[in-house]
Amino acid sequence: MEKEELTDRAAATAFRRRRVPLWREIAASLREAVLDGTWQEGERLPSETQLGERYGANRHTVRRAVAWLVDSGLVTVRQGHGTFVAKQIVEYPVGARTRFGENFKQYVGKPHGVLLDSKTVSADRAVANALELPTGARCLCMTALRCSDGKPLGLTDHWFDAEDFAGMPDLFEKFGSITACFQALGISDFHRRETRVSARLPKTREADLLQMPRTRPLIVTSAINIDPAGRVIEYGITRFSADRTTIVFES
Repeated sequence: MEKEELTDRAAATAFRRRRVPLWREIAASLREAVLDGTWQEGERLPSETQLGERYGANRHTVRRAVAWLVDSGLVTVRQGHGTFVAKQIVEYPVGARTRFGENFKQYVGKPHGVLLDSKTVSADRAVANALELPTGARCLCMTALRCSDGKPLGLTDHWFDAEDFAGMPDLFEKFGSITACFQALGISDFHRRETRVSARLPKTREADLLQMPRTRPLIVTSAINIDPAGRVIEYGITRFSADRTTIVFES
């Protein structure tokens, strides 16, 4: 007898011993398989017949379990094609104390930042105004990709006064976190003064880095962070996949 068949029969026997409704046990088992990555986003689940054989249940019971997963937003049913793992949408709260890593750690594994590029340039008017510096002032621009479990979360251009924050690239490569970099520089706290949100289609490099099609929109946030004394310490522009992210404004 095949190992998979033995496993399925053992699972069905274990389910029959439970005192809760069988459809709930099936739903819980399927939910766990989705959340632990057994089935990836967009992957098709076994058919109702296959699931029924696996759990020793009729199609009505399996259908009820799948319906619960649909209501929970974990899977979607495409008529004539089957049941698929839904794209997981994460909420990104924006408030006075917005922190990239803290926002995402409740949904995914520990986020980490990868420094893609770092350069010192003359600030254009938009960047200079955001940092409250003269147009043409020397500014440091760092481009970083935040990932978790191999999945990209956001792509950010971080802008700083080049004179005050010259050491940021080395610190970011060490910590992978802007918050940790500020703490290393003696800035123990900072606040979000302003956040602006817009949408557009991604450029080729953005789509590649965020692992998304060019035909789907980006959510773009531009933010200004200040230290406790009110000094602007960072201007950031972050791109998120609109299919995977919901921006939530906290009051």
